[in-house]
Formats: sequence, C-alpha cells, structure tokens
Amino acid sequence: MSADDVFAHPKKWQSISRATAVSIHWRIPVVTTPDGTSGGAVWFDELSPYFHGANAAPLEGIRYWRYLGTPPQISGPPALGPAPQESSAEQPPVEEQKFWLNVVVVDEFGDFVSNLGVSVVGPGGAKGGGTTDGKGRAVINNLKPGKSKVSIGKHLFFTDESKAGTFVKPEEVSHTMTEAESLGGIARKFGTTDGRSIYYYSANSALKGKRAALGLVQAKDTFKVPKTFVYEFPNKPDGEAHEYTLKVPAMLDITKVDPQFAPSAETLDIHYDLAFLSKQKVILEISSPHLDGGAPLFKQELKANEKADGSRVFKWDGVANQGKIKDKHISPLHTPYKVKLYVDGKAQHTDEREFQVLFHSIELRRGPWTPDEAAPKESDEKSWVQYQLNELGFWGGPVGKDTDKYLEKAIIRYKVNHKDFHQLDASNYNGNIDAALKAALKAKANARPYLTGDAITNAKGESKIRVEAITYEKGEFGGTLKASKEKDRVNRPLIPIEVDIFLRGKPAGKDPGPKKRAPGGVGPAQIEWRFTEKSENLDLQFADIPAHKGYPRTYIEKAKKVHGGSADNDNCPKELGGIREPAATNYKTAWFVGDQYIPYVVKDDAGQKCVYSQAWVDKPLMGADGKPVKDKAGKQVFEHDLRRGRAGVYFRPSYVAGDDYQLSATLVFRKDTADLPNKADLEKRHGLDAKKKITDSTGRFRVERYAKVAYQINWPARTNSSQWPEIAVEFAKAYIDLDIGSITKKKISEVITEAEYEAVITANTAHNDPAKIRLYDDALVGVDLPAPAAGEALADYRETTISQYVDDNYWGLITTPMQELLSKKIRKTHPVGFIVVDFLTHKPIDLTATYSAADFTAYGERADLKPADRTKFIKWTSSYGKADSLIFADQKDPDKVYYVVAHEMGHNFWLRHYEVPASNGPQPGDHDTRDHNCAMTYSKTPPAYMAQGVYTPHFCGKCNLKLRGWDAHAATMLASST
Repeated sequence: MSADDVFAHPKKWQSISRATAVSIHWRIPVVTTPDGTSGGAVWFDELSPYFHGANAAPLEGIRYWRYLGTPPQISGPPALGPAPQESSAEQPPVEEQKFWLNVVVVDEFGDFVSNLGVSVVGPGGAKGGGTTDGKGRAVINNLKPGKSKVSIGKHLFFTDESKAGTFVKPEEVSHTMTEAESLGGIARKFGTTDGRSIYYYSANSALKGKRAALGLVQAKDTFKVPKTFVYEFPNKPDGEAHEYTLKVPAMLDITKVDPQFAPSAETLDIHYDLAFLSKQKVILEISSPHLDGGAPLFKQELKANEKADGSRVFKWDGVANQGKIKDKHISPLHTPYKVKLYVDGKAQHTDEREFQVLFHSIELRRGPWTPDEAAPKESDEKSWVQYQLNELGFWGGPVGKDTDKYLEKAIIRYKVNHKDFHQLDASNYNGNIDAALKAALKAKANARPYLTGDAITNAKGESKIRVEAITYEKGEFGGTLKASKEKDRVNRPLIPIEVDIFLRGKPAGKDPGPKKRAPGGVGPAQIEWRFTEKSENLDLQFADIPAHKGYPRTYIEKAKKVHGGSADNDNCPKELGGIREPAATNYKTAWFVGDQYIPYVVKDDAGQKCVYSQAWVDKPLMGADGKPVKDKAGKQVFEHDLRRGRAGVYFRPSYVAGDDYQLSATLVFRKDTADLPNKADLEKRHGLDAKKKITDSTGRFRVERYAKVAYQINWPARTNSSQWPEIAVEFAKAYIDLDIGSITKKKISEVITEAEYEAVITANTAHNDPAKIRLYDDALVGVDLPAPAAGEALADYRETTISQYVDDNYWGLITTPMQELLSKKIRKTHPVGFIVVDFLTHKPIDLTATYSAADFTAYGERADLKPADRTKFIKWTSSYGKADSLIFADQKDPDKVYYVVAHEMGHNFWLRHYEVPASNGPQPGDHDTRDHNCAMTYSKTPPAYMAQGVYTPHFCGKCNLKLRGWDAHAATMLASST
C-alpha cells in the first residue's frame, strides 16, 4: 500500500483534523493531500514537508486522512499488527471503536525520555504495559472505556500533572533526614528509586520552598516519603486526540561521600545519581571555607560517561587543580571540605556534602642524615665526608650545612681513632680532606656506635648517647685545660629526629579511621619540639661515708642545684660547661635552631617555650627546562619526596655525661607563632582538649662518655688481680663506660726490642754501655743492681741505695721517653685507649744474704719486708699517669690495685691531686674540700681508714662531675658539700 491508496480506496480513509493527525500519525497511517481530490498524497510523519509547515508547503488547504482498521504492510510508518487479506473487491470500513492510551514523557529540557516502563491497570482490572520509545511514547491498545491507572517509572514524579489525568495520592510515611542519609537512599529504602520521588512530591511543597534544590535537603529536614506513584487517565476512543504529555524533572543527587579520607593514600569516593543531565554541563567543585576565601580548590566538568543516567562514583585523588594549593593534596589544616555538584546555570540542580581530612597520630622516628636517605655524590666533597663521618659515629655535622666546626673536629677525631692517621703529637692533626681519608671513609673503617637503646620509639625505653672521653695529650695536663680542650675537640652529639604524621583513613564501622601513612595529605602541619630533664637517681652514686669523711653523693646533689637547678632541671648549666640555661631560654638549648636539617626549618617560639618545624609538603620537582619532572610511569616527582608528611629537627644535647633528656613532639594547629583561625574547630573535630593532644614522647636519653683499656703490658704479669671490674665501677659513677672486655695483653719483649730499650736507657740515664743493659720480661730495670756496701744499714740500703739506683736515677728518668716509645709502637695497631703497664721495678734481691733477723727487727716492720718477702725483695717506686693515656702501675704498690690504677687514669682525665705531700702538688680547689676520702689523695696514717693497703677511696663529688665534663674551675663551681 502506498500513500495514494487514499484515492484508490477512499472508503478505507477518514478525514481528520491536523491535531489528531499529529497525535496518531506514529501508530496509524496518516496521509496528506493538497486539495483532497487528486494525486499528490504523501505520508504524514516527521519527514513530511507538511509536518512542521514551511513556505514551500503552507498548511492552508492541506487535508489529513487516517486509515480505518488494520492496514496491510506499507512503505511508510511501521505497521502495528498483521495486515488483513484484501480482495480486489472493495471492503467495507471497520466501524468497531477501540480505546487506547498514549502517554508521552519528556524531560524538563524538552527531550524525549525513552526506556521507561509503563504499567497499566485498566477498567475491570485488566493489566498491561509497555516501554517509552525513542520519542518518549508509550501506547496501550485495546482498553475498555473508562479510566486506567498508570505507573510510569515508579521512581518518577512529574513536574506537571496532566489536566486530563488525576494523581492518585499514595501511601506515605514521615521521615526526618539524618547526617548519614541522602534523599536517594531514603527513597530506595521505602520502595522508590531516587530522590525526586520525595523532593517533587506535592505533599512536600514546604520542603521544596525551603530547599532550592533537591541536593540541598539536609539533616533534620522532615518530609513525607511516598511509596508509589499512580496517575489515573481516561481512555479515549480511536479517532480522538488523546495523547498525554508528562514532564519529568532531571535529577542530581549526591547520595554518599566518604566522611573522611587520607589524601595520597586513598581516594575520596563521591557517589551520586544523575538523570536527564547528559546534555547539560555538570560541574564538580571542592572547596574549604578556610582556603582562598572558600573559592573552589578543585573544579572539573564531568565527562560524558560521568554524567550518564544512573548511579555513579567519582574518585578524587585529593589534589587541587587551582588556587593556592594547586597541584598539591588537601590536608587536615583546612578541614572541613565541601563537595558541590551542580548543573551550570541551573540553580535547581545543586547538591553539597561535607567531608573531613583528619590527623590520626604522630610517631617519633630516627631521621636520616639526608633528604633522600642516601650519601651525597662524592663530587660534593664536604657533604659526602660529613655524611660518612655521621654514619660512622663521629658527628660530622649537618650535611650540606657545616657549622660550629663540626666537620673539622670530626675529621680530627676520626684521625685520632684511626691507626693509619693517629699522631703522637696532637698539634700535627688538621681537618684536611685528602685521598687517604676518603678511602678510609669509603671503606667504612673505624665505625663506632654512638646511640644505643630504644628511647626514640619506646616512651619507657632508654638510650645512651655515647661521647668519646678524651684524655690529655703531651704537655696538656693542667688545672683549667680540661674544659677548654674538650670544647675544642669534642662535638656536641647530633641526632636527627623526625615524626611520621599519620592521617585517619576511611572509617569502617565504629572505627574512627585507621592509621594511614599519607605523605601528600599531611600539609604544612606544625610540630612543636620540647625536652624535659629527669632527676638523676643519686642512689646509683657511691653513698656518703661520714666515718671516712666522704660525701660524693651530697656534693653532686648540691652542685646540680647551682644556677637554678632543681630535681627536674639538673643537667649541667651552661656556666659550668653544659647547655642548661634559665627557663626563659632553656627550652631551645638542646635543638639546632635554623635550616641545618635539610629540608626542614626549625624556628623559635618564645611564647610557647618551644621550637617548631613544619612538615615537608608537596613541592613538584622542576627540571632544568623549567618543567615538572615525571617518573617512568608519568607521575609527578616531588622534591625531597621521602620527607613529605614528616617534620624533623636535630636533637643536639650537651656532651656532659649524666645529662639526660626526654623529647616530645606535639602537632599543633598553628602557623608559625599564631593560632590557625579554625584552631578551635580543628581541635573539636579531632577530639582534643587541654589534656588530650596529638603527641608522642621518647624514653630517656642519657649522655655517656666512653673509654677503653686497649692494651696491658705484663712486665711481668700480675700475680694478683688487675681489678678491672672495680676500676670500671669507679668511672661508671661518673657515667664513663670503661670497656675492659677486649684488652690486648703482651709481654714487654713482644712490644719493644732490646735495642729500642737500650736506646732509651743510654739516652736518659748514666748507663751508657749497651752491653750491660738488658730487656727483662720480669723487671723494668735492665742493669745489675748494687750490692750493699760493707756495714751499710738495711734502712740505708733499702731507702737510699736501691731507691736512688732504680727510681731516682733510672725509672724516674725514663718514664716519659718510655711512654713515648710504647705509644709509638702500640698506636700503630691501637690508636686510642688506655695502655696499662703493670711492672715490677727490678729483679728480686735476697736481703737475707746480707742482713740478719736482728737487722730486720731493728729496721721495723715494712709491708715489703715480711719474712716471706725478704729473699725476693723488690723496692716499689712510683706509678704514673702519662700522656697518651698510658699508665705505669707498680705492682709492688701496697695500696689496692683499683685505687692505684683508677687514680692514675684519673690523671689522664685531668684530675689532680688532693691531700698529698706538697712536693706532689696538692690542688684543694679541684676537690670538695669537705671530702677526705677522694681517690686522688695518697694513703696515709692517721687517720686509720686512710692507712696504706687499707684505704678504699672513691672520687669525690667534684672529681665525679669533672670526669663528666663539668668545668670544675668555673668561678661558680660549688666549692664544698658543706
């Protein structure tokens, strides 16, 4: 059948109005004719020149015809059913009327809405349905006269109700929205599928008047929730215009946003529902009221797939694309943030949701020496050497920021401790960097531990900061030299400390959010650094012994209170060699204030009595071409990437042994020395108050000096104990760790040759015939001893002849050159550490060959003239503490070994005599003048407790503090424990 059939079979066609033609043309064949009497008929559809009307085809005079009955297959509009068989004879028209319903759905922008399900309950309960086509139409045929109840896409509520239809009031419930809900979620909960069913419901006109857009409905809003939507339409017979057009609103609804997330570790998931906005400009914005005046920090138009109808999730990485923090992640400092989704130019389609970025905690950690945790390039010579010295435990100073002669002093101490660089004359050292030094550093030679324990990560732990206990060099022994020499040679410890700053991740259940390492999302968080001192446990010191007039504990306790010291502020004050200052400035003395710890900058906040540094933030690394550097995967590379999300500081305590520190780091909502404007809100959101802070503390750090006994020369080996443990305890009281566990022990002949020994003797004594000089392994004097002269009294022989021969004219003349010879030999393998020479002065003498029992009785009892010793008499001479940490210990000294050796080692640490004969140089100013039990005093009688062989002294309190590093000669040093 063609359009001209209207002329061939006129009884099958009925004349209709233009309005009816427009309404039914898509389901019933309609043709138009120019005059209705002759050829020129055309199908009436959207392609027809008469459908819209134009100058070329004016509508005046056009006739419209509809086909009656069910047509056969045609070339034109689609057939709606099987075509009846036609005979060549004319058939009568089909007169039976049918009722049907035609609904057209368009969106608010006038576009057809397709694929909507239509359910119909007609008169008598008959059910039917269909789906809107590409032109938004759904047609239900073969209805009975009356009205049908129609549901069209149960989730839709139409903005305009057809005057020809009636909205059937649904079952409804009242609901009040909570913080966690969205309109879409509520709608689905009650049986419909999106928020339009609530927002556009006529019973919620007050809600719509209150909230200008569906997305702006918020917590505590109350409204009615309809469960279904039904419209009642009259069914119309064929031949009448009965198309009902309904307009459905578009939808924009943010249904869920993560309440919080950790930028750079997670994405923010923004769940939203969209409908009928695919042709519109939909924009997503994120902003903070505390940044750029609330202007968007992120703004992006949704792509086609992001704004297609349905439920969608936009995943945001947290990186701003505009404003002050462009190309950086957002952080907790500007919380809260707002997600805004809207249609450009359509205020009625807007939704907003708030979310947070919150800190979780901070954790102290040992920081690296360099930002990239690697050694600088060797071509950057000074920085490379600094780094290597730091790694080996010599505190070469802040890498790339040499200051306070750290590098020079570290190089010298490294050389002192290295067998290949050790010098016997300290004046020969320098801080030069040469190939040999670099080779040794590259080989990691000469490493030493400088920090032990777990105080950094354990608030109940303890760590020792180990500082080298230096001894005097040649010509340096003297009263006021110790403090100045230590200051010139010893670096203050330097320990890099960092905090990892963690964010709260997405919460799960009741969990407020797991700890997340999210370096990009920390922002310039400010960390305040503080330290406190802990009272020294004086019970660990030797107790006072009033009966022996010894008061070491009392002296230490009183001395620590000088210059404002107290139980919790008892480190060595600055005036006495430490770093403790008055409270107004003491808070910063243990930190390196400045830009020494790259990339951090540590500043002073006098108002808060602390120093602070800010976390390193996203800073794109720029190439030489001025463009951002990207990795192989195309991702942005950040400058000092490993430091992002961390803040750091150099902990720089004193080098005074016994000083202790506990460190703390606290995250504060400040920028430099001023509170952030939103500080109160941030504290509330984090659940903080005056007592609860985001903080972490270390355990206790205590400065400890260390030394060792490196070498013991047996000249010969002792038959009694060396009493090393007792000696170590003496120095431990002054927090000096004396290593006695790795002593090299040798006979004298294994150290020097007889020729070397002879050279010392011939050059320094009257014994100039090498043939008469021998090196004995069991006696220091290597020449024959004089026999008693005829009639010489025992006392004269013992105290004059032998004493002068072996001591005044031999041992006393060679002590210094012998020390120099031994140092020259031993320092080639043991560059530092005490060398202890246990000697017997001479070969044993049999006095009974000359003297009778009566002679011994007449002379009187002597410790070395007991009957058992008379046949092997050895005159004891003098023990010495010499330069280069070398001790000569006379084994025949009747005093206790620990006392003798500790006394001489004390000299190496610049301790001086106290109560000794005037010829031995007593120095009362170096001691607690109330104490008469100091190990730097000679034994004597009376009193009885100081008798030779009985005396058991300890270092007095002033000696104890001097050993630690206190300046015992400062004008304000406590003179007495009284």
